Amino acid sequence: MEVLLLIPGFLLLIGGAEWLIHGASKLAKRLGVSELLIGLTVVAFGTSLPELIINVMAGSRGASELAIANVVGSNITNTLLILGIAALIKNLTVHRLVVSREITFNVLVSAMVLLLAADKLFRGDESSSLDAIDGLVLISYFLIFLYYIFGSVHSRQNARHYVRAGLQSDIPKAFLLVIVGSIAVSLGGKWIIDGALEIADWLNVSQALVGVTLVAIGTSIPELVTSLVAIRQEKVDIAIGNIIGSNLFNMMWVLGLSAFLSDLKFSDELLADTVFMLGISIVLLIMLTVGRYKHQLSRFEGTLLITMYAVYLITTVWESQNVFN
Repeated sequence: MEVLLLIPGFLLLIGGAEWLIHGASKLAKRLGVSELLIGLTVVAFGTSLPELIINVMAGSRGASELAIANVVGSNITNTLLILGIAALIKNLTVHRLVVSREITFNVLVSAMVLLLAADKLFRGDESSSLDAIDGLVLISYFLIFLYYIFGSVHSRQNARHYVRAGLQSDIPKAFLLVIVGSIAVSLGGKWIIDGALEIADWLNVSQALVGVTLVAIGTSIPELVTSLVAIRQEKVDIAIGNIIGSNLFNMMWVLGLSAFLSDLKFSDELLADTVFMLGISIVLLIMLTVGRYKHQLSRFEGTLLITMYAVYLITTVWESQNVFN
């Protein structure tokens, strides 16, 4: 039954992404808020719901490896595969402020996750983990991030203009589209995950391997579909904001809440994946700050990102000692 839900899951994802983008765009216009802000917050939260659902379920069942691998693997997939595909379809111009703020912040948060988790490496403990205190630290940074993002918006005059224009009546409809789209995206993502996990169970693969591959790819499908829809509608800011915002949501909110609810144990393999997550966030920052075409991801960079993801995926599967038991 779970496998049969894969197809309607994809249909829900595509339809939900359309509603989510349309509603988010309406909100941006009616409230006088930039589409980048909407992508970094509303859309990013909506497309991160599958990760949150999977992590809460995994944590309640004591499957901490799956919860960690879901977030780390999803961020790797978002940065390399999703952003790579988006850049391959169309050259992406990234706003200067996004590079200096959000993408730089993405590097700092990735480093913070590694620093908090690597108890074995930095403190000499017998094992590495994120506990409730670490979870509270991540959630606190998440709240600071939201305050900073919304505090940096200076568009009240535009908002008043739209209200005076009599367009405020569309705001409830826009919110409804965002809510329905988020629910559809989340439900579709869950159905895809259920089907993928059932297939993985047939293959008898390890929990960590399933997390960084099938689960991570499955929970990143909303980001992929949403970004592609945004690019098709010429809303590049929403596409970029969705990917980077989703990464930040995953690390600070999803991983933070998961660690707060139950301790998350990091294996050596998952620590290595976390180091890789930090490494590619640094590579992305370098791509957008060094070279002839700054603040732009061309098709060449897109191809490079996808190639790096393919190498990572092949290496991860190859090095797993429990691929086929």
